[in-house]
Amino acid sequence: MRVIFFIFLLIRGTHLSCQLWGKFSSSALAKDGDITFGGIFTLHYKGATPAVSYSAGPLNPGCVGFNLRAFRWAQGMIFAIEEINQDEYLLPNITLGYKIHDSCANPPEALRATLSLVNGEEDISILNSTCKDQSVAAVIGCSGSTQSITIARILGSFGIPQISYFSSCACLSDKHEFPTFFRTIPSDYFQVQAWVKVVKHFGWTWIGAFGSDDAYGHFGIQSFLEEIKKIDACIAFAEYFPAVYTKGKIQEHIELIKKSKAKVILVFATEIDMYILANELLKQNVTGIVWLASESWATAGLLSTKEMFGTLGGLLGLGIQRSSIKGIKDFLLRIHPADYPGNVYIKEFWETTFKCTLASQNYTTLLITYNTYKFDHNGDPRPSYDIINWQLDVNGDVQYVDIGFYDGSAEAGYELTINEDNIIWNGGQKKVITSSCSESCPPGTRKATREGEPICCFDYCIRCPWNHWPNSMKNTCLPKAVEYLSFGEMMGIILSALGVAGACLTVFVAAVFFHFRSTPIVRANNSEISFLLLFSLLLCFLCSFLFIGEPSHWSCKLKHAAFGITFVLCISCVLGKTLVVIMAFKSTLPGHNIMKCFGPLQQRLSVFFFTCIQIIICILWITISPPFPSENTKYFKNRIIFECNLGSVAAFCFVLAFIGRKLPDNFNEAKYITFSMLIFCAVWITFIPAYLSSPGKYTVAVEVFAILSSSFGVLLCIFAPKCYIILLRPETNTKKHVMGRSTNIYVILHYFTVSNLAF
Repeated sequence: MRVIFFIFLLIRGTHLSCQLWGKFSSSALAKDGDITFGGIFTLHYKGATPAVSYSAGPLNPGCVGFNLRAFRWAQGMIFAIEEINQDEYLLPNITLGYKIHDSCANPPEALRATLSLVNGEEDISILNSTCKDQSVAAVIGCSGSTQSITIARILGSFGIPQISYFSSCACLSDKHEFPTFFRTIPSDYFQVQAWVKVVKHFGWTWIGAFGSDDAYGHFGIQSFLEEIKKIDACIAFAEYFPAVYTKGKIQEHIELIKKSKAKVILVFATEIDMYILANELLKQNVTGIVWLASESWATAGLLSTKEMFGTLGGLLGLGIQRSSIKGIKDFLLRIHPADYPGNVYIKEFWETTFKCTLASQNYTTLLITYNTYKFDHNGDPRPSYDIINWQLDVNGDVQYVDIGFYDGSAEAGYELTINEDNIIWNGGQKKVITSSCSESCPPGTRKATREGEPICCFDYCIRCPWNHWPNSMKNTCLPKAVEYLSFGEMMGIILSALGVAGACLTVFVAAVFFHFRSTPIVRANNSEISFLLLFSLLLCFLCSFLFIGEPSHWSCKLKHAAFGITFVLCISCVLGKTLVVIMAFKSTLPGHNIMKCFGPLQQRLSVFFFTCIQIIICILWITISPPFPSENTKYFKNRIIFECNLGSVAAFCFVLAFIGRKLPDNFNEAKYITFSMLIFCAVWITFIPAYLSSPGKYTVAVEVFAILSSSFGVLLCIFAPKCYIILLRPETNTKKHVMGRSTNIYVILHYFTVSNLAF
């Protein structure tokens, strides 16, 4: 055997030229040129495998089913080359040629065509024991991802660029495996992302899927299955069209569609695979389905016919952005077999379309040509699609209506744009067709799932416990989040800072009053009541901290009790100061009996009396019906508000201060009390509606804000003017200025001086 093989090599070596052992004798659309470009197009839908006799060389496989769509693509390549050759400024003195082969949608046939383009088909004489390579400069093709994967490995080894016009498999973006592969169509990764966005936009949760049994279909469907889970949608079924369709398999797919509740079906397949299914759907009158067409058949003329519209009408498809090609229509209409003698493709094209009106085909806009492309580092173009809707025009022909746009390079959340008003669904309806396995559960309930079925399918809804809430998929109940006003959040920090500032300011005012206690302005303001008022304001500022933080049994009891007692003490002191001013100015002489009715002892007793009443009320309240932490679910269904109420003599005090508003101008104590009580009343009057309308933790924030606002109002209105005189206008801090011209001022000053001596 070795001897025979050696003799065979010697015989082959006697030839004086390099010869190809076999030739790819398939017909080609060809033209010579200085630089030749190869083209591989699916000019037929499938190949016919010949019988092998093993007694002669293998026969070239035949192809069946002329593909008018791919023929137009091939003519588009020829048209582009002719346009370049006719432009004397673009490539002067250089003529471009082409050699276009048919892949018959068959990877082995695509491989044979590639080897032919790479090697050349003529015998070449030996020059210095080498053969001169006359391969093409680049290859345009192929349409199918499986074919492109096959030929890309060959072309990559020779460093020959390949530009595909329709292969969208994401696997082809791998530059380590396919270094010279480029394409003018976005990767299927972005097509899957676009379909997921569309499904989420329309709220579909129960989706069917079909795919072709090749790299294109498998990758598209598998990627869609992975991504659809992220939006809480489910797949009703995922099937693949077999390479060889049988009547039984077709019927199996039809029955699956009929029995399924899925009214939305995505198809990642070639137009011929979808045509076989759609033809049977048409025969059995299966309608009411929203078909999601991948870019491979969304604009296929084989399917977008009047006959198919009843079944496929209203579908949504992804189309490559279209551009108008000037002159392409006239170029296609001029094709005639007489101009291309012996070319079987032109002859077959003529015979196929002879009974058709060429003008009915849309030759002026091709979805894959005549655009300006920029490739990224993976050889892919910008990921963008037109979203089209199949509708009928005024003549009853199928038209592709743009109803949206997807841009994969846009900012997150802004990739998809859809105009729902322009969509007409299957059956001519404008209302969006729903697709779900089971009706959605109402808020507060979860799904009772069916064993062995996806989460989108369930029997009935189970109400969650009052302190639980269903998760996003509504398949289990989760504890509700607990919310309260904490020290760590921004609102808590701001209120705490205001409380600290108020307490520090109160201590500062008390220090100023104590240091200047012998001056007329302090003596004329009843220093004993003033210091007691400052002490109560300090407690008011500090008790605001009890409202912030997680409520507990002790904090609930303490904060409202402390708030009530300190505020009654504060307002009682203001009431005492107001009564003294009024009684003093109602007296005409010092030592009048009315002044004795409300001396220092009576002032202390009044403050003590009102405060004791509030203490007794708080003790009874805490003993009989104490406040306690409560879990409020009234405002929010999905979270719990942790929360843990006020009487006042402010109105009575305000009335008395209002009576004293006409005191002498120089003695402004009554005016300051009036202003402070106006602020106090305004705060607590507005507090009531704000408290009732504020949800959750904001009710506590409103309460704390009311406490701080009223405390600042009393502190600033009563003590700020006096501190201003003491610190910044000391020349006015005299008995003469305080007494002014009114003789009744003497009563006030004498009265408060006696009180201060007692203090």
